[in-house]
Amino acid sequence: MMEFLRETFFENPLPLILALGVVWVAFVVAWWHHRRRALTVALVVLPVVAGGVMLTAHLVETPREMIVRHTKEIAQHFEQGQWDRLGEFLDEDFESPLGQKDETIAAASQARRTFDVMSVDIISNNVDMMNEVAASRLQAKVKYSADTGTHMSEWMVYWALRETGWKIISVKHQQMNLPGLPGRRYR
Repeated sequence: MMEFLRETFFENPLPLILALGVVWVAFVVAWWHHRRRALTVALVVLPVVAGGVMLTAHLVETPREMIVRHTKEIAQHFEQGQWDRLGEFLDEDFESPLGQKDETIAAASQARRTFDVMSVDIISNNVDMMNEVAASRLQAKVKYSADTGTHMSEWMVYWALRETGWKIISVKHQQMNLPGLPGRRYR
């Protein structure tokens, strides 16, 4: 129930706002025919409520939205080679196929230099929340130097809520199946 309320009010308020709009149109029609004071009040209150919902959705950052924002920040830190900033998002107990926290950061740094990474764009990031743990399936487009081209990459990123905020506890690279593309590279 709380997940439904969080999604309705904070992450995707559009259906609620549209429903309020439909109700408002019905009140306009009723007011046009009856001109009652209660209907006039409803015509004022409904837009105020809709505005409040929109403002709340804009001002409140949900855990899902925070993870999406953190993922974009990680991509920027990777692009810019800011390894200590990138490390701030990794849990002390972090593990990946490349090793633990420091080993993974060193491998990422080496990969960036070796493959001459120009940019990393997050194409999609689907986050599933499970209490204080989240699983994020993300797709990224990695642009290398002009000679190498572009590569689509898919990752499973597992997050845990710690005292210091959401931290990555594990990362796994996924194989991408892109129909019509040889391998996973395209230009």
